Amino acid sequence: MSERAPNRYTDGSLSFEAGVDMGRTASLISKNQVSFAVNSTFRQGFVSPRPGYVEKDYAACAQLTADSILFRADNTTVTADGYTNSCIPAPNPTGIFQCALPYISDDNRNFIVLLISGKVWLYDLLQNSIQLLSNTPALENSSNRLDGWMVQAENFVVIQDGWSRPLIFDGANLRRAAVDEIKTGKVMAYVNGRIWYALQNGFSFRATDIVYGDGTRASVLKETENTFLNEGGDFSVPSDSGGITAMAVPGNLDTALGQGPLLVFTPKYVFSINAPVDRNVWKEVNYPIQAISLVTNGALASRSAITINGDVFYRAVDGIRSFIIARRDFGTWGNTPISSEMMSVVENDQTDLLWAGSAVTFDNRMIMTCQPQYRASGIIHKALAILDFELVSSMRQKLPPAWEGIWTGLDILQVLKTENAYQDRCFLITRNASLEIGIWELTKNSKNDVSSLTGARKIQWAIETKSYNFEVPFGLKQLDSGDLFIDTMIGDIGLNVLYRPDMYPGWIQWTCNQNGIGWTDCAKMNTCGDALPCIPLTNFQPQYRSKLRLPTPRDDCDAVLNTPYRNLFEVQTRIEIDGYCRLKSLRLHAYDVQEPTVGECRNDNTNCQGLDVCPINPLTYKSEGIDSGFGIGEVCSINGVDGWSEPVYGNDGPVQNEPTSAPVIQVNPVTPLVVSEFDTISLAIVVSGEPTPELQWRKNTVNIIGENNSNLIIPNAVVGNNGSYDVTAINDSGTVTSTPSVVTVITAPVPPPSQPCYTFFLNYQLWNQSTCINSSIDWFSGPWYDPSSPVPVGTCADGPAIGAGGSYTQNETDIQNHYYQLGVSAMNAVMLTAILAGTYDGNQTIVSYGTRTNCNCTLDPCGSIFRTVTLGAIAFAVQTQYAIDPTLVTFDIVITDS
Repeated sequence: MSERAPNRYTDGSLSFEAGVDMGRTASLISKNQVSFAVNSTFRQGFVSPRPGYVEKDYAACAQLTADSILFRADNTTVTADGYTNSCIPAPNPTGIFQCALPYISDDNRNFIVLLISGKVWLYDLLQNSIQLLSNTPALENSSNRLDGWMVQAENFVVIQDGWSRPLIFDGANLRRAAVDEIKTGKVMAYVNGRIWYALQNGFSFRATDIVYGDGTRASVLKETENTFLNEGGDFSVPSDSGGITAMAVPGNLDTALGQGPLLVFTPKYVFSINAPVDRNVWKEVNYPIQAISLVTNGALASRSAITINGDVFYRAVDGIRSFIIARRDFGTWGNTPISSEMMSVVENDQTDLLWAGSAVTFDNRMIMTCQPQYRASGIIHKALAILDFELVSSMRQKLPPAWEGIWTGLDILQVLKTENAYQDRCFLITRNASLEIGIWELTKNSKNDVSSLTGARKIQWAIETKSYNFEVPFGLKQLDSGDLFIDTMIGDIGLNVLYRPDMYPGWIQWTCNQNGIGWTDCAKMNTCGDALPCIPLTNFQPQYRSKLRLPTPRDDCDAVLNTPYRNLFEVQTRIEIDGYCRLKSLRLHAYDVQEPTVGECRNDNTNCQGLDVCPINPLTYKSEGIDSGFGIGEVCSINGVDGWSEPVYGNDGPVQNEPTSAPVIQVNPVTPLVVSEFDTISLAIVVSGEPTPELQWRKNTVNIIGENNSNLIIPNAVVGNNGSYDVTAINDSGTVTSTPSVVTVITAPVPPPSQPCYTFFLNYQLWNQSTCINSSIDWFSGPWYDPSSPVPVGTCADGPAIGAGGSYTQNETDIQNHYYQLGVSAMNAVMLTAILAGTYDGNQTIVSYGTRTNCNCTLDPCGSIFRTVTLGAIAFAVQTQYAIDPTLVTFDIVITDS
């Protein structure tokens, strides 16, 4: 018997294969689309939760070896070098995350290389362990840089931070680049057998030697070809381009390496570099090696410019773009990004943080980070934007790609993909609530999120449908009921349905149970409950629900219009689901409502009212949290900025926001600051506020791109750096600007400060050269000064540090010409007191410095303890015991033969 009644209308959606469209109002999108989705996928034409995230628990055990720190998850206590110790818990790495790179070894194994606070870590996917490669200070970069760059060329990984000499990892060892190898730079790409990279200034770029140019793979690291005679030199981009932000290369069939020309991206332009493999023929080509390929919005981040077959997708200021489509539309009036259907997401992104974005193609999806937020420990991303290339595709038909909305649950630092001959895997580098850096894997078919701390958690997901008018757009109707059709259900689920009449700005609760928020259902799959491991004795199958009836909504009234909410012309629904099921179709029912046939006079509205509604925050779900009840829940935009702020909320809905405070400058940059040419400009600021303010350094009130840290470092200062520097700090509660620092760079040395300089007179005994010529005594060690070098600015020392010491021969000239600083030897306080009092006579201290072992000196029998004192020891003691700056100390040495 039919359910249709007189004057009853039915509308809805049979399938959802067209995905998400946020670029048009919900009234205009197709019935097989939704206007918004979070944690959802539309594959096979129906909607279900996204694949689950699984945390990699590599921090279960720490092992300290003689050469490095190794974190292992298998609780073994014996390492390869035989060193054993007790297995103790170890936290995840912490610090400022800079970048990460998938690495594939020559034996087809996958690793992830991470740069965290200047230290290099190596994560082994097979052993689920992480190892610190920067096991000495010489292999550590600056710890406060927010960004970094890596590239794999053959078996080498080159690691840059734009400041330090590059680090090179060869699969076994980490080292610094040699003098004839790749120089300090930023963005890099390995194209056609060469490493192309941007130099420190951000506008010039060059290429290294060709791989196997000298018969070895290591030649790709060298720059011996980059000379004028070899047609070398640097390429550059215009000064108005904004600087080099990314390098990528599209695929190209029927070529030796399957690569097209190198694309060099800037915020404004895209350049193509079509350089022949052989550098010797560069001068003979009859076409420009460097050409402008696109004059439009370019890429903003190196890690979010990715190759997808013969195209390059990248994040621009106005959204996500395709290089091929942008070129195709260049001759038309409109050149729009491909992310118009994701407008609600991209227009809420903070554009000055998009440099930290990243993207991959995985499981036939384009996955790109979005919703960036500044943190002092690195830029996090609250969501992923998903473009699915495989919805309902077969040999018979192939539908166009469709957006799947956003996927949430983690604070993501970077998304990356590992590949080998057998499989590809996607990983998310994340920051947890304890500020530890973790690694999660994005699976292809997991039904739950799995945290090492809380175990499996049901995924919370939601969609917002089209606004249905029941094919009677101008007819007033009364919402009566609805039906959900579910073809697959696994485990416990919770459902909640809300509706919005006539584009009402908020959502009205439709369904409810005794708790007032939706209802639950279940499909038992095993008899083990949460116990693991589970070996079920039954063969339970996924279930279905052919029709879940939605009841008649309550007759709540709109206080402004003074009409029932369910009296409407069109209606949009929001379906929230906690757990795994697949929604097949939606059907809604409404009755016709008679309207007055005669109009009435309009009067002035003298009783103006406000409409207080609560927008929903889609970023509240946490993959590593504990199930705290059903539903994503309504969370008000307390700060009123974009509706996607992140207030605290609980199981019972919105609660009071955490205390907030406007930014306050605690310490302003020093002013005035005068430095010599080629010296380093160093400015710092201390600012407080809740939430943590975002910082932006400015020069002469113009933003300095990429300088968002509390420190501003400008090496190799020139006169062009003169100006007024300040910092703007902003959070949701306000904005404040620091006191300007007036910086002046002068070409003449700055006079030394008017502080006293201390000169110490020491008597050193020199072994007789005629009888001890072959002896080897470690007289002095430590950093040393060269009197022939210029006087350093601001000190009264005799010269800058130019090297590291070691063992020195007993040569009188060496001792007279080298002054030493900051040793570690102990020192007798009596001697120091005598020195400062001016009564030191050379006999008031005895410091045991070593035992003679290799000697043929008749005046000094082997094995005797010789006595001396290092200048570094005096400087160290002066600094620690008398608070005198050791750089203000000079020494006068009196040498006598023994």
